[in-house]
Amino acid sequence: GGGGGGGGAEACCDDDAGREEAELEAKAEEEAKADWPKTLGQAKQHPVYVLRRHLRRNQCLVAAPTFLGKFVGGEPLFLRREVQDLRSAKGWDRVGRKVVEGEAGRPRVPEEADAGRGGEASSGPAKAKPALYSEDQTEAWRCEEVPSRSVLCPPLVQKLPDGLVHLPDATPKVMLALKAEGVVGEFALAVVGFARRGGRSVPEHRGVVCRQRDARQARHAHLELEFKLAEEARRKRLRQAAAGWRRVLGLLVKRRELRGRYLDGEKAKAGEGGAACRETPAMTMATAEVEEL
Repeated sequence: GGGGGGGGAEACCDDDAGREEAELEAKAEEEAKADWPKTLGQAKQHPVYVLRRHLRRNQCLVAAPTFLGKFVGGEPLFLRREVQDLRSAKGWDRVGRKVVEGEAGRPRVPEEADAGRGGEASSGPAKAKPALYSEDQTEAWRCEEVPSRSVLCPPLVQKLPDGLVHLPDATPKVMLALKAEGVVGEFALAVVGFARRGGRSVPEHRGVVCRQRDARQARHAHLELEFKLAEEARRKRLRQAAAGWRRVLGLLVKRRELRGRYLDGEKAKAGEGGAACRETPAMTMATAEVEEL
């Protein structure tokens, strides 16, 4: 009874702490909303409001942003929560989303505006840049086939597209053997990071990415093949150990033969003659051979 009462008291304290933290956050947000920025510098760092000029190249406002009726330097203020991040079609693919067919790319930040914020305007001919899209122009998609030889995996992306599975413990060598046997279909190397080597960025691989319908069979077959390889390695070690013991036994037999041929024979002859056993050159040679064994 006492333990249950203690647990209830702890839960009550946690609820109170959570409620108090939420109240403090709400109060801080209200204070930030009431504190309208008066200068461009204040607007750039403000947690609630933003100017269009302060959007990054891969950002835009929602299609119909809220008009607040407030201006800084003659420019209207907008809510920062209505800022959207933009990605290219390939960028959305990496987080498991696909651009809806027929959607047009969002307008980019003009080069002049970017130069006015401290960047450098392009002096040469403009290069074609991929179109950028906001999340509301995309939809979750299911990938039925592995798209390439290597696929970015978390933490480089938020999630894999539906239909793909990351097998971190699978090895490409084993997967190639399974593919040759027809157990699994196409697969790709899983890229989980990048490292600097020789002055350039090199992908770091861990496991493979395969189709979801192949994942269960791939895991099972992969474990069976790994067990088979481990069993073959164990048998090889046993064969090597047995060969080593056979060599040791052979050396012991050889040692016994040499002892019987030289040491014991010489001692017997010396005993028959009634003289003291003296070490002969043959005995010295036999002793040396036995010691070497």
